[in-house]
Amino acid sequence: MRKRYIIGLTVGVAALAVGFMVGYYIMRSPSYGRAVPQPQPLMPVEAEEDDKPAGAEQYLSDQAATVTQDAVLQTVTVYMSCGHEVVDESPVSSDIVGLNEKQLAEKYAEWRVDEFKPDKVVLIREVGGYCPNHFIIREDNGMVAVYDTAGKLLRDTGIPLDILPGIVQDQIKEGIVVNSQEEVNAILENLDS
Repeated sequence: MRKRYIIGLTVGVAALAVGFMVGYYIMRSPSYGRAVPQPQPLMPVEAEEDDKPAGAEQYLSDQAATVTQDAVLQTVTVYMSCGHEVVDESPVSSDIVGLNEKQLAEKYAEWRVDEFKPDKVVLIREVGGYCPNHFIIREDNGMVAVYDTAGKLLRDTGIPLDILPGIVQDQIKEGIVVNSQEEVNAILENLDS
């Protein structure tokens, strides 16, 4: 009898602990308490070429939203090497006013249309390399130099590469990517000492 009581009590305490942990996890979840998004109305589906009645294409293009003169163009460039995003926002230029989403996508073929509304257009593209917020420390004619991510020489340090340890020389020959001017200064100070 006593054994059953201890087993039952142990199972009950364990169930209570598991229930508490599950509840705590759910409460700490980022989605807890957020409103459930309402389904958006479906966009009309274009019929196949053979299924379209005469004049249907003209009708669809007449009904499509177009960019207005007071719209905002937001461009987002995602740099794949560092993962950073550079966002730029400006008024639309006159050459895209009146374009629908398909025409805009054709005009900006290297971009992906992420959002299209008459008053706001968001274009996204992914590019290789690092964003302009980084610096690269690498070799220039046997010396350690600092470049921007576009390859422009920013500073010749005057530090000869051949006086540095072999592993450091290899790293500099490959290029050391740094995130800030302060980090550049710290690395150069260490190399110079």
